[in-house]
Amino acid sequence: MLVRVPAARLGTGAALVLLVPALALAQNFTRIDTGDPFTGPTDSRSANWADIDGDGDLDLFVSNAGPGGQPNELYRNDAGTLTAIVGDPITMDGLRDVGAAFGDVDNDGDPDLYCSSWYGQVNGEWRNQGDGSFVRVTTGPQVTTGTHTEDVAWIDVDNDGDLDLFVANAGNDAASAEDDILYLNDGAGNLTAIAGDPLVTDGLLSRHGAFADYDDDGDLDVFVAMEAGQDNRLYRNLLTETGSLAFEIVTTAGSLTSDGGQSFSASWGDFDNDDDLDLIVGNMDAEENFLYVNQLTETGTATFVRILDQDPATQRGYTVGTTWADWDNDGDLDLLLANAFAMSPNRPRKNFLYRNDGGVLLRMNDSPVATDEGWTFGASWADWDEDGDLDLFTARCYANSEVNALYRNEAQLDGRHWLGVRCAGAVSNRSAVGAVVRVTATIRGQVVSQRRDVASSDGYSSGNFDQHFGLDDATTVGEIEVTWPSGIVQTLTNVPADQRLTITEPLSTGALEPGLGESWLRATPNPFRDSVRFAGLDLGESELHIVDVAGRNVRSLAGPEWDGRDADGREVAPGVYFVRARAGTDETFSVTPIVRLR
Repeated sequence: MLVRVPAARLGTGAALVLLVPALALAQNFTRIDTGDPFTGPTDSRSANWADIDGDGDLDLFVSNAGPGGQPNELYRNDAGTLTAIVGDPITMDGLRDVGAAFGDVDNDGDPDLYCSSWYGQVNGEWRNQGDGSFVRVTTGPQVTTGTHTEDVAWIDVDNDGDLDLFVANAGNDAASAEDDILYLNDGAGNLTAIAGDPLVTDGLLSRHGAFADYDDDGDLDVFVAMEAGQDNRLYRNLLTETGSLAFEIVTTAGSLTSDGGQSFSASWGDFDNDDDLDLIVGNMDAEENFLYVNQLTETGTATFVRILDQDPATQRGYTVGTTWADWDNDGDLDLLLANAFAMSPNRPRKNFLYRNDGGVLLRMNDSPVATDEGWTFGASWADWDEDGDLDLFTARCYANSEVNALYRNEAQLDGRHWLGVRCAGAVSNRSAVGAVVRVTATIRGQVVSQRRDVASSDGYSSGNFDQHFGLDDATTVGEIEVTWPSGIVQTLTNVPADQRLTITEPLSTGALEPGLGESWLRATPNPFRDSVRFAGLDLGESELHIVDVAGRNVRSLAGPEWDGRDADGREVAPGVYFVRARAGTDETFSVTPIVRLR
C-alpha cells in the first residue's frame, strides 16, 4: 500500500520523453596523480563511496587482494582532499578482499562495511562507531564461514526495515561451485542464512548479484551474473504477491534469462528515461556485452529486448565492471565499462566510456578515462569534490601492483545544472536501499522525468548511495518524488537546482496535514546528532517550530539552528522530527523532516 505525503504544490503531470541531442561538450576528465590514494602500487578490487563520519561529504574505501594480503585503504574526504586513515581495523585485516559494500546493518545512522574474499578465507564485517572508526565483527555465520565469494550486496529483501545481506559465491570451476548465501537481519544486526530457496541452491559460478525492483511491484528482485558460459539468472521476489519472502527463477523475460557467457557484472538503470529499469551485463574474454531494454512501461509486463546494434553490445571487451552515471549532466544516464584481465595475451586494457544521446550510447575515445591503459576492477562515480559533476575512481590491479586512478570531471565548465539527493530511511531501512527517486524538470523545452534506485552496489565491486541528476539548462526541479520501501511516497516541488539535498522519510503524515507553502527549508546535517541548521527562507521573517510525528510542538526556535533539546532544555529522544516554518504573516507552511540520531 502506498502512503502519500502531501507536497507543497503538485506538478501538472510529467510526460516521459527522451532528450533531444545534446550540445557539443567542452568538458573532459583530468586524472589526479597526487595525494594519498596514488602513492603506491596495489592490487585493488573494489571502490566504494560513503559518508563514514557524518560530515556530509563522501569518503572512500578501496579493497585490496594482493598475494600474501595487502592492507585495505580508507580515505577521509575533507573539502575534496582524500587523506588516508591509518590504523583502523578495516585497513589491517590481512585478508585478500575482493568485493565490498557499505550498509547500515544496525540502523544506527552510519554506514557499516562488509568485504568478501574469493580465496576461501572468511569474509569480514565492520561496524561503524559513529565517528568513521570501525570495529570488526567476530561472531556470526557471515564472518566465520570460509567461501569463494566474489561480491556482496546489502538489501532489504523482506521489507522489514533492516538490511539483509547477499553473498555471491563461485569457485575454481563448475565442479567446485558454491551456493550463494542470503542472510536475513533480525533487526538487531544479527544475520541468519536462509535455506532451501532457489536463490541459494543454484550451485553455479556467481559473480555478482544486481538487486532492483525490475517489475515495480514493491520488492527487490535480483539478476545474478554467472561466469564460465553458464546462463545468467533472474530471480523474482514473491513477497508482494504472497506476503512471504521467496524467490522464483524467471524464465519468461526474453533472452535475458537464457543468455550466458563470461558474465562478471550487471547494472540496472533507466537509460532511456521511460521509468522502468534496463540492464547492462558485462562479459569477459572478448565476448560481446549484453544490453537489455525493459518493456514494462510499453507493455505493462517486465520483459526484456536485447539490443544488438549499439556499441556497448557489439564491442568485444574484457569487462569486469559496469556502472551508469550522468557524467555530462544532460539529463540521461551514461555508461562506463571497466575492462581488465585477459587469458591470453596478458596485456593492459582500456576502459569504455559512453555518452547517452537520446537513448543511444555513443563511445567516447578522447578522454583519459578511455585512453589510459591498465586493469580496472572496480569503478565508482561520486561528486568527490562537490562541484556539481560526477568524478570517477578506478581500482586497478594490473600485475598485482598498479596505481589507482581518480578522474576529476570538468562538466561544470559547460554550465549545466544538477541536483544531488541523499535519502535517509526512518520506517524503511536507514540506508534507504530500495528507495526510488524520480526527478522531473523541463530540459530544453521538454518535460523529462529521470529515475534512480538506491542500492548498496552498482555493478561488480563498486557502490555509492547518493543519487545524482543532470538537469542541463533547467534551473528548477518541478518535482522530486521518493517512493520508499515502506510504501510511503514523498514529494517535493519547485526545488532550486545546483544543490545537494538529504530527504528523510517521514514516520507518518500526521505532522504534515496543515497547508504547505511554496517555500521550503534545507536542513544540514540531516540526520544530525548534536545540532542541525536551517536555510532556504528569509529566517528573519519566519517562525520556526520543531514538532514530533504526532504534530505536537517540541520547541519554538529563536534562530536558524536547533540543538536537539525541547522547550525545557532536555535532549529529545532519537527519531524523526519536523521543522515547521511560517514566513511572516503567511498562513501557509514549509515542513521539512529531520532525523535526530542517538
